[in-house]
Amino acid sequence: MRKMKLLSFTVLFLFVITPFASGVAPPISTDKAEYVSNEQLHLEITGGTPDGVVLIQFDHEGEIVWAIQDFYDGDGDYSETLSLPGMWPIGDYLVVVKDQTTGLVGVTDFILNVGTGPVDWMYELDHGWNLISCPITPDDNSVEYLLDDLGFYQIFTFDGFGYVEPESIEPGIGYWLLVENKQPLIITGVPIQSVTISLELGWDMIGGPYQKVEADTVFPSTHQIMSWEHGMYYVYRNFKPGVGYWALVLDDATIIIPPEV
Repeated sequence: MRKMKLLSFTVLFLFVITPFASGVAPPISTDKAEYVSNEQLHLEITGGTPDGVVLIQFDHEGEIVWAIQDFYDGDGDYSETLSLPGMWPIGDYLVVVKDQTTGLVGVTDFILNVGTGPVDWMYELDHGWNLISCPITPDDNSVEYLLDDLGFYQIFTFDGFGYVEPESIEPGIGYWLLVENKQPLIITGVPIQSVTISLELGWDMIGGPYQKVEADTVFPSTHQIMSWEHGMYYVYRNFKPGVGYWALVLDDATIIIPPEV
C-alpha cells in the first residue's frame, strides 16, 4: 500500500504548510460549514497532481491539531471522511492543503460546536502537579473510577478553608492533580455546555464548560483568574476546557459560564 497517513501528534511539526508557488490552488470543500464533536466530516479536493503527494493539516487558533500525508488518485482528486474527535477544542478551524508536487496551497474552514452525545475527552497531564477541571459529565464521576488508569496520583480541591481530598469530580470545580509521569487523562462523557458557580469573596478554585469562554463576559465586577502551567502561575483571560483556575473576586457572586444571553 502507498498510503502514508501520519496522525501522531508527535510528528505534526513536519507538516507546517507555507505557500511558495504561484498558480491556482486545488479546490477544497467540506460537506458542511458547521459540525459537532464526533460528527463525520467529508473532505473533497480536486485538481491536484495525479498520483502526487497531498499534505493536509487542521489548524485551530494557530496550532496544528491533526495532519495527514497521502496521495491524490490518478485524476488528481482526493477524498477523506473522518470523525471529529471529542478531544478537539470547540471553535473555528482551517483546513490547509498543499500539493507537494506544485507547492500550491489551498484553504477552507469550518466551525466545530459542542455536541450532545458522549465524547472521549483527553487532557495532557504534565509530570508533577496539574490544575485541572472536568468539562464533561461521565457516567461515574467518582475519583476512583476516573483516575484509576493513572497509576499513582494525589488529588485535592479547595473548600474555602483549606485543601480536601474529593471523592468525586464535579463540574465547575478546580482540582490539583499530582501524577508521576507525563500522560493523558481520558474521560468519556457528555460535554458540559454551561456551569453555574457560587463564588465567595477572595480566591475560589473553579473550572469551566466544554467550550472556550472569555472571562470578562462572565464576572460582574473586578476579578482575576490564574492557572498553573509548567511549574508556574499565569494570568488568563479565557476559560479553557479541562483547565482549573484560581478566581479572585472582591464580593460574593454567582457566575454562569458562558453567560446567559
